[in-house]
Amino acid sequence: DPVVLLATLLTAALLNDIFLQAFGGSLGKRMVVLVLRARSGTPPSFGLLCLRGILKWALLPGWLLGVTDPAQRTLHDILCKTLVLKGRPR
Repeated sequence: DPVVLLATLLTAALLNDIFLQAFGGSLGKRMVVLVLRARSGTPPSFGLLCLRGILKWALLPGWLLGVTDPAQRTLHDILCKTLVLKGRPR
């Protein structure tokens, strides 16, 4: 059933982008040593992670902004005022 498949994929994506991110980073960010920060430089709050995770998948075409934005931010990062930085968290 395509609906079940879509629901499963979305649930897995949100678990990765919200819950794993809250505990040290999503799988992809851990693999390539990236860290997510709020504009203030602090780790984002759980509420901000939830908003970012939902916007990331709801605004899927907004990922294309990463190609043109000087800081390589996508639409969900611009709206949530978050940055993905290279390196380990301090």
